[in-house]
Amino acid sequence: MEEKKALRARLIGIDGRDIAVELSVHWAREFGENTVIVKANDISKQINLTQKLHRGEERFRRLVDNAMDMICSCRDGTVSFVNRSGVDLMKAKSRDQILGMPVSELFHDDYREIFFDELIEDLIEKNEIFRPNLPFWTDYPSM
Repeated sequence: MEEKKALRARLIGIDGRDIAVELSVHWAREFGENTVIVKANDISKQINLTQKLHRGEERFRRLVDNAMDMICSCRDGTVSFVNRSGVDLMKAKSRDQILGMPVSELFHDDYREIFFDELIEDLIEKNEIFRPNLPFWTDYPSM
């Protein structure tokens, strides 16, 4: 038997409750030929916290997606997320028409300079956007 990394499983306790565990099996030949030690590490709390986090993220996604105003996330100068209201506002058939689009293309020519030269430069100077791994969320009111 080859030792492998831990396996996630569920045990049933004597009291009938489910217990999430990581199981690992190790040779214990000092106790006899073909003897192994099975170690079960209780990860129930971590699993429960992870599930709560996912539920919270899902509620947040629904809130953002159902907002009445356009909300988009931009990374490296391109649109990486847009909610349903943004798709409707931009008269797009689907999100895919907007995702990957340069942010500058969202603005009328008359406003590109104002947006990029003033607002973006100010935010960059204040170190409020374009930090690695943090999306830039912008709320554009419906007109």
